[in-house]
Amino acid sequence: MDSYEIIIVGAGPSGCAAALQLHKLDPDLANNVLLLDKAVFPRPKLCAGAVSGDGQSALEQLGVNFDLPFVPIHVTKFVLPAGCLTFQQLNHFRIIRREEFDHHLFRAARDRGVVTRDGEAVENVIPTADEVIVQTSKGEYRTKVLIAADGANSI
Repeated sequence: MDSYEIIIVGAGPSGCAAALQLHKLDPDLANNVLLLDKAVFPRPKLCAGAVSGDGQSALEQLGVNFDLPFVPIHVTKFVLPAGCLTFQQLNHFRIIRREEFDHHLFRAARDRGVVTRDGEAVENVIPTADEVIVQTSKGEYRTKVLIAADGANSI
């Protein structure tokens, strides 16, 4: 059974950002971080992606370049019962394909030395006094720290 300092379950934007931030804080820790996802990347994702200026700044702070195709949004309009609220700003949002964005982040974490495993679903989590045992569809891992970034249906 393999052991890691930190296991991150879910390799979407939150899980990948956690892995990238850990690498930024301590590059030597990267090969002792396991990033797991049940899907195989690139994965289809039904929801659209919108990256704000703040989101782009966060990506830059993590050392991730934003070199994906996007559609710029310069006007955002909120229709409310009492009227409309309109914001105008150059590149207020950038609309991207989540399939490409998530895969880009997953590769960025892997390229920095984070151990990545896609197509491996977490089936059970067993906390003990000293560690957490993570049982997956392909094996079992031990860790001191478990980050659940796998969404609302997380076990």
